[in-house]
Amino acid sequence: MKQITCLSLRSLAIMAMFFALFLLHTGCKCVSRPAALIDGRSTVIACEKKFQKVADDLALHLKEITGETIPVNPEQPLPPGTYTLRILQTPEGVDASSLKPEEARWHFGPMEAVFYGEGNFGPRHAVYAFLEDELGVRWPTPNDIVCHKTPIISLDKADGVWIPKLLSREIRPGNGKFLDKDAQLWFERLRWGYHNTPPFGHAFTAWWKKYGKEHPDYFAMVNGRRYPVSSTGEYREDVTAFFDQDARMISLCPSNPAVAKQIVANWDKKSAYINICENDSPAHNACHCDKCLALDPHPSQKLDNFMCADRYIFLANEVLKEARKYKPDVKVSMYAYNASQQPSVNIKMDPSIVLGIVPTDFRLSALQEYINGWRQSGMMEFKYRPNRHWYYPPMGYPIGNARHFFDVFQFMYKSGATNFDYDAPSKKFDFFRYYNDYILMQAMKDPDKPFEYWENDFVQSYAGDAAADLLDYLHFWTVLWDTKINPNLDKLANLGNWHNFSRQFAKETDQYYAQEDFTKSLAFLNKALKRSSLTAEQRKRLEDLKTFTEHAALMRQALSTRKRSDIQAIRDFRKAHGMPEIMQYEYDLGDYIGVRIDMLQEFAEPVIDLPIFWHFKLDKERKGENQNLQSATDFSKWDGLMPTDGPWENPKQSHPHPTPEIREKCKGYDGVAWYACEFEVPADWKDKRQVFAYFGAVDESADVWLNGKKVGSHPFIQPSDWETPFHMDITNFIDWSQKKQILTVKVTDNLGAGGIWKPCFIGSLKK
Repeated sequence: MKQITCLSLRSLAIMAMFFALFLLHTGCKCVSRPAALIDGRSTVIACEKKFQKVADDLALHLKEITGETIPVNPEQPLPPGTYTLRILQTPEGVDASSLKPEEARWHFGPMEAVFYGEGNFGPRHAVYAFLEDELGVRWPTPNDIVCHKTPIISLDKADGVWIPKLLSREIRPGNGKFLDKDAQLWFERLRWGYHNTPPFGHAFTAWWKKYGKEHPDYFAMVNGRRYPVSSTGEYREDVTAFFDQDARMISLCPSNPAVAKQIVANWDKKSAYINICENDSPAHNACHCDKCLALDPHPSQKLDNFMCADRYIFLANEVLKEARKYKPDVKVSMYAYNASQQPSVNIKMDPSIVLGIVPTDFRLSALQEYINGWRQSGMMEFKYRPNRHWYYPPMGYPIGNARHFFDVFQFMYKSGATNFDYDAPSKKFDFFRYYNDYILMQAMKDPDKPFEYWENDFVQSYAGDAAADLLDYLHFWTVLWDTKINPNLDKLANLGNWHNFSRQFAKETDQYYAQEDFTKSLAFLNKALKRSSLTAEQRKRLEDLKTFTEHAALMRQALSTRKRSDIQAIRDFRKAHGMPEIMQYEYDLGDYIGVRIDMLQEFAEPVIDLPIFWHFKLDKERKGENQNLQSATDFSKWDGLMPTDGPWENPKQSHPHPTPEIREKCKGYDGVAWYACEFEVPADWKDKRQVFAYFGAVDESADVWLNGKKVGSHPFIQPSDWETPFHMDITNFIDWSQKKQILTVKVTDNLGAGGIWKPCFIGSLKK
């Protein structure tokens, strides 16, 4: 790439920047002594306090290029003639009102260079635009600064301007405790930012706490009551006793006129927008009152398929009618998300509604149909805010879908989206996410350039002289995506739980990848690594990618054979390469290869296999604990036997249990059910072994008793808890006075399949 290998760049003809380093005093470099970089003069960086972070990063980059440490805001007096690189909001003589939103400018004068711009983002953009566009710096990953190292940088002209074409350009680096600060800085370098954006975000999370007692009519009616549906499905007469998260997710009753009036009453009557984005609640928890159901296009259907947009468009229209009494040009922002995801059918949108679309289907053809549907509903202005990184997280395999998602971006951009906000809720990165996110961020920065431009930009910065080999590697996996995976997205989306591609794909990778695919792709990397001109950094990056690919090959092999020797090979490889014993995606997506259960088996010998068929009882009214089912020893009045190698909704037809009657009752059942089984513990384990109950997976949460005594709970907190193995120490709950022990499990499932659905056993460790 010419920008990387040659620094004969545009800049001001008045100076030769960053040269004559040999004029410096020999000896140690000290941040308190300005370095002589600008035309042989001492150089420092100065900034307003709020730009300290970007000033420090500028100093880091200049040191990476020149090897020199440049002081930032030095306290001591500066030598005469010191050249200053200054980062500020607006220099003297510049009319701030003339700057466009987020506009970035930089100018090199005789005595100082200034980086400035509009708002908090403008000056930051100016620094990174200068580094990238003028000095050829690149950041292919959060951990890399790629530049040409030289003490002399020839500049011909150093005035520059950058103005974003989109109102928002965001990929979220996580949030809260999941915030990835390295990723955040990476996105900032790639000119992450936003301006003049409508307010989006769940707007009613505090409403139950504020209005629950006096105005329960504001909220959704579910199961005949208006209350937050808790994770256990319980109802509490004391409304203040609801868990905070349950209350924050409660749905509204959109058909209630008082709701629209309350929303407007809470508005300051001045803001340009009113945010009415519904809380983060699934469709089946939307209001079931007759008036709300009457607004739906198919009022008789079960509320579980995203088809409730009409009721929320109705609410938005009512809010606008009320708000226009105070501000005629007011607008409303709302999500097309969860219950309101699919386009409205009968109720048309007011033109002043700005929509934040959050589709869960990422097939390009489906998205085209989706946008057309919302256009027919009246959508004029929209933001694309997909949970793309949630549904397509890293999972340890090469996934060649960068062009696919670039095409999705281009379609949304050409369809009129002016805001892009890609949700990524946790620290999940691998090479293919770096590759994807780099291209998406660069495309948002300049949406008119083609995919090939940004792909070449990435591989040049990542692999240098081996860029062509890396392209061959990437194109190999792109072809595999196009020919084998993309044609099956329909199946994968629908089987993967909430259109979550990765949940299903991870479990059946061997159906799409052949073992020789990894051999062929590794040949490109081996060719790249033979190039003698690679820098140490480029070689390290390619070696890491080779390790990633070899590990993926081992995972595919183990997934295909299910042999313990192949699983052990994965564990040995991870140990040899300093990788975690269990990868993050194996927590998030479940133990789909068997590494976790293999680890449990290794430390739990001997083991007692528990039966496949357990005593089973439905508990639709959720009164089992009051009926003391946890202490039951007589199971004659229970519903019969249920297998534990699949969900209760769909037991294998080859199994003799459960009865046809129970099979029918369990179809589509969401709620509580009880399992119980008997087993014997060897007498010689007493006082010699620590005993555990191991569960391959329980969907969604489990409360466990042994001999009527509560052992513990496995709650459904993380998205993968429904398919994650877990174990509980039952040593102190064993009744050694009797031969048989009774293990009882209360399973709570509020969405999708439910039950104990993977093998269970009793294991032990020597004390």
